[in-house]
Amino acid sequence: MDWVGEKAMRLFAAIQIPEEIKSEISARILQKIPGEKFSKTKKENLHVTMLFLGEKSDEEAMHIRKKFDAIRFDAFGMRTGKTGAFGKRVIWLGFSKGGEEASMLAEKICAALEEKSDRFAAHITLARNRSAGQKEFLEVMDAISGESPEMEFEVKSVFLMRSVLTQNGLRYFALSERTCSSKVSGS
Repeated sequence: MDWVGEKAMRLFAAIQIPEEIKSEISARILQKIPGEKFSKTKKENLHVTMLFLGEKSDEEAMHIRKKFDAIRFDAFGMRTGKTGAFGKRVIWLGFSKGGEEASMLAEKICAALEEKSDRFAAHITLARNRSAGQKEFLEVMDAISGESPEMEFEVKSVFLMRSVLTQNGLRYFALSERTCSSKVSGS
């Protein structure tokens, strides 16, 4: 995608989730979250946000990309875990394996981009609460409890992404991919 010349773009760093895991999450969890009162993440947009950078100018984005492309990290494995929530605002899927390695990668990204970030917790955002009350929110959490697919994947790349709001909702585009320096031991 040609992105040079844009006034501002919304950027973030992310780990992409394999398509088969996105499909499993969609089939087992997302379909149980009612769309009327929750804004569900579209299957194609499921990812692990490593660092949200916000609105950046074209010049800033090119500078960020140069720094991003210098990041070095080793491949590591992740396994999806249980669902959870940040208050009653955000429903997420956590990880039972790879969270510590993802945190170390997030720290490397922050350091390379000279950005500060709050405490990182590896997760996939599944939905945001738009208008559900406490009882409805808890009913949804109960409905998806135990539906988490325990699936493993290898993190071999991290992406600098651009978020674009279209008539059909958010779309994400990779501006850069940083591939790992080595393979997971035993792979």
